Amino acid sequence: MHDRLSAVSDECLSSGPRRAGLVQQLTHVFGGLCALYAERGEVGRRFVRATSSSSGSPMGR
Repeated sequence: MHDRLSAVSDECLSSGPRRAGLVQQLTHVFGGLCALYAERGEVGRRFVRATSSSSGSPMGR
């Protein structure tokens, strides 16, 4: 999952709208990540759960 996440992140960052505002750029990147999690179903849910703490901070920070 980490390899796929890295590939999707790289793809979204390189294909994003350069002249768009920050919100549109972030929406583009996070839209790609959400699509990845959706296509992987249970694996995506487990990955998000494992990399987030109960406080909502990534990686328990």
